[in-house]
Amino acid sequence: DGTGDYLSLLDSDDWYLSTGDGTIAFWARFTSLTDATFVAQHYGANNTFYFDYIVSTHKIRFYYRYSASTVADYDYTWTPTIDTWHYIELVRSGSNLYLFIDGDKKTWTTITTPISTNDLGNLPALLTIGYNADPTIGTYFAGYMDEFCWSKGIARHTANFNVPTQAYLTGGVDT
Repeated sequence: DGTGDYLSLLDSDDWYLSTGDGTIAFWARFTSLTDATFVAQHYGANNTFYFDYIVSTHKIRFYYRYSASTVADYDYTWTPTIDTWHYIELVRSGSNLYLFIDGDKKTWTTITTPISTNDLGNLPALLTIGYNADPTIGTYFAGYMDEFCWSKGIARHTANFNVPTQAYLTGGVDT
């Protein structure tokens, strides 16, 4: 509901995508339009990443900073429909970063720092879902999230797709 609820997971090499493929995917239902963090890691001002929504600019943003260098900075202008489930997916495939909303591939509005072959450094910090622990940001997600999936080494989609209609499989491969 955006008033202090979030999930935090201990630091793990599973969150370290390095230069490889990876996918972050989830269902999100906004209950109000406020700044909202989907997922983040924060280890000081020079080591942080966040995938979030900024209401003042109506943009989804992916930002990654490691060892005092910005290695990826993207945004896409979008306004979610309140009380509607949206399927959001962020995919790194090689040197490309893709954003999908409800199965449709979006063209980034602004790419300030392309991901290219940059290493998404291993941040020694909690992974937070629904909250950004950066004290200069500190935003929660106002709404509901479901079926969060972090796939290391897998670029699930690079073109439009039909959104999932059933829960993710555990220990298996979904199609």
